[in-house]
Amino acid sequence: MGCAQESKRYLKLKQNISYWEGYVLNRDSVKITGLVKDNLLNDTKKYSAVTFVQKDGTKLKLYPNTIKGYGYSSHNFISNGSSFLENVQHGRKLSLYKNVTVTSWSAGGAPGMAPMTHTNVKENFYVKRYNETVFKEVRKKNFKQDFSDYFKDCEELSNKILNEEYNHKDISKIVRKYNYCQ
Repeated sequence: MGCAQESKRYLKLKQNISYWEGYVLNRDSVKITGLVKDNLLNDTKKYSAVTFVQKDGTKLKLYPNTIKGYGYSSHNFISNGSSFLENVQHGRKLSLYKNVTVTSWSAGGAPGMAPMTHTNVKENFYVKRYNETVFKEVRKKNFKQDFSDYFKDCEELSNKILNEEYNHKDISKIVRKYNYCQ
């Protein structure tokens, strides 16, 4: 993956609405520019794999266990090893990430009817400080205990979580407040 001249295939795909100029970060944290396919009709695909086109026209399917991250337009994703997490709020001390998963299952229909397919879309949020290597999942269960402790270096915020002034649904506000905590 070098900085080759843009091939005819690359230039053609560049005109396609599904492809955006972007980058991937390889395992050595080297940024490689190219085209990233935006799965407009299946938004959840971007959390499990990315289609990347190198300037020579080579198309690659990359997964969270093969690269450190990727980005295009205003979207930036980082790998946690098993999936991609989208950076939804970038802060100077702490950032907020999300992952979307979809589960589908079928249930038999009434006699003479087709089976019904049910789909569940779940958004999971994570936080990570810059000096941490692991993402901390934001969950409703044990939120008060886990996050009042996690933010103990910002006493005001920790107390608001402990006193239930903030809960898991306020994570965006919590991240913003933490980044400005003295």
